Amino acid sequence: MRRFGSAMLGKFVFVLQRAMLMEKSVICDDDNKVKTAFSSLLTYLNNVASNPDKEKFRKIRLSNAAFQNRVGKVEGGIQFLELCGFAKMEGDEFLFMTRDKFDMAVLVSAGTELDNAIKNPFFGVL
Repeated sequence: MRRFGSAMLGKFVFVLQRAMLMEKSVICDDDNKVKTAFSSLLTYLNNVASNPDKEKFRKIRLSNAAFQNRVGKVEGGIQFLELCGFAKMEGDEFLFMTRDKFDMAVLVSAGTELDNAIKNPFFGVL
């Protein structure tokens, strides 16, 4: 299990914020699409955080239609999950988080950033 120190976690949060701003700037014409993408990412992270020992929550089929519509087609969506510990596997068919990549601090930080962005009507405006 990887562990971030507070300085490293701060850098991680900064990178996540940049990734989220990139996503929002690409799809800024549709706030619902942004909220759907961020809410879906938050659901994936919550599922992993709540069930770290269950592989089905640490594995995402990239060709899944719901995933593609909500996250996969959004620029930066897959990269965001990779920052959180997921990695492509099996010929890029899946995103998978190995048990040793699970880090609750990372998931909580990423989830907090997503939640804040969803609730903040001014996210990415300034």
